[in-house]
Amino acid sequence: MALPLSGRVGDGLVDELPLVWSTPLLICAIATFLGVAKVTSLLSGNRKSAETLPPYAPGSMLKHIEMVTSKEYPWWLLDVAEKLGQRCFRVSIPSSMKNKIIIGEHTTARRILTDPLSSKPIEIYSAMRFLNNKGDPGMFTLNGPSWHSKRKASANAFSSNLIRRMNEAALDYTDVFVENLKSEEPRGVFDVSEAMLSVVLSALTESAFDYVISVEESADMMHDLELALIEFASKTPTQIHRNWFSWLIPERRRAVAATLRLRELMCRIMNNYRENGPKSDGTIIQLIMENDSAFKTDDEKLAQLLEFFIAGHETTAYSISWVLTCLARNPQIQAKLRSELSALTPQTWSQSKYLQMCIKEGMRLYPVAAAGSIRNVGKDLKTEGGFILPKGSTCFIPMMLVLNNPDVYENPREYNPSRWEHPTREMMDCFIPFSLGKQNCIGQSLANAEMQTIISRLCSEFDISVEEEGRIEFFLTLKQIGTKLRAKKVE
Repeated sequence: MALPLSGRVGDGLVDELPLVWSTPLLICAIATFLGVAKVTSLLSGNRKSAETLPPYAPGSMLKHIEMVTSKEYPWWLLDVAEKLGQRCFRVSIPSSMKNKIIIGEHTTARRILTDPLSSKPIEIYSAMRFLNNKGDPGMFTLNGPSWHSKRKASANAFSSNLIRRMNEAALDYTDVFVENLKSEEPRGVFDVSEAMLSVVLSALTESAFDYVISVEESADMMHDLELALIEFASKTPTQIHRNWFSWLIPERRRAVAATLRLRELMCRIMNNYRENGPKSDGTIIQLIMENDSAFKTDDEKLAQLLEFFIAGHETTAYSISWVLTCLARNPQIQAKLRSELSALTPQTWSQSKYLQMCIKEGMRLYPVAAAGSIRNVGKDLKTEGGFILPKGSTCFIPMMLVLNNPDVYENPREYNPSRWEHPTREMMDCFIPFSLGKQNCIGQSLANAEMQTIISRLCSEFDISVEEEGRIEFFLTLKQIGTKLRAKKVE
């Protein structure tokens, strides 16, 4: 069962512009920019193409805007797919993009992601450039030669040596967390999201950035990142008026201030590297700081480091928190995992098949990157259901929709690691949480290794139960707020 949805994004950190005001402002801005005829066309749709294009999701354009920009977006997708009886449909969102289509069929998703003609829609991804304050692009927001040079320059950072260093650091910081867990009151109780964010971030900064981040820096960074992501990654891409009237929006001004503080942190990390040099070869910071060809200026280096900084800790930490919570809710599954881990040594925990199944099922049930990938298709494609995706269409591939397909996974909203004991070919093909193709997640091997290390370390020593159910929040990532677990040492 999904956790109940309640509360506001940021829980008081951001004073949102009420929808009753933002919606008319958005429509006026669109009408001014695109013209009344264009808006009318967007509202009514193209009747001629409706015969071959996927159907629209139920509801008006205003409803679609509200859902796509809200924390209910992943659950709305599941609801629409159930109501329509198929997993490809259009959304009516005003923009210059052609045919905004949701893709929930894994076969169609795979074709789009692996097609060399598919590309990222820069008008959406470029919003992430605002996170470094100056708007310099990192590989996440690029296509073509610039993307290729940055990807190639960074690829060696995810070698087996880095994975080993990251695992050692993750284990060290997990040990510190365990010791605090035994001594701090209330003993054994911890906020699972906050704890895993702290462990993963500390391990990442030390092993990949040669920097020991303080408790204060970590807390400030997470606060500033939340403000910036809500504004620039969640709202700006679909609410054009936020760029035009930024000086009138208090949360926009706070987000800009947050990006300045994020930039200051990255400058400290870069200066620390320059003053002390690399602690080991092949780290992310070394490969970026020493490559003046792919990263020509300090601003470009800072932008790329910040991308890795963000992507390297948040998604992994929240994935771990979801798996731990699923295990806490299912004591029999947790006991089976602990039994299998007890037959192995800490050095061979990662070889546990059941551990891998528990992690895979948690990632399937609660994909942290619930909104998934977005691609512009470079040629006409046809969906499994026979609909046409015309060349130039913008296809949204939400992992929540792909990975919770009842036609592929029996009882998809149930946490059942045993389904992976003898998976079908279709189940394996459908499991694409790190995306696919040339622009897939560059750090997926690192994320998998870290999840195995931290989860096995905790579950081998502690019986974990749910102390307090929290709630789900979604903006860019799917995470838990306020979920507290209790860890009791196994005798």
